[in-house]
Amino acid sequence: MGAGIETANLGFGMMGPHSVEEHIAIADLEQAASILIAVLSDPQG
Repeated sequence: MGAGIETANLGFGMMGPHSVEEHIAIADLEQAASILIAVLSDPQG
């Protein structure tokens, strides 16, 4: 299962996931992108 690879599961504000009603607010998507950029830019890893 793990194969020794460290991972993080990042979820962000989806409404009605995995349904025909699934959607997300643009502001939530923008915030998720900012968080991801910060995580990937951290030299401490």
